[in-house]
Amino acid sequence: MTRRLSFISGLAGATVENGTMTGDLLALAEKKSSNKKVNTEGFIDAIAETI
Repeated sequence: MTRRLSFISGLAGATVENGTMTGDLLALAEKKSSNKKVNTEGFIDAIAETI
């Protein structure tokens, strides 16, 4: 895995760990009141906010 891909994967992981995820991931995630369902664009925006 390249460094860039590893970095992007880490950002996506951090976003999911913070509770922001698309519906398909939310269905599999641990149920928490802090979880937030977003569409793909919202997920990408959340990753961008993490940067």
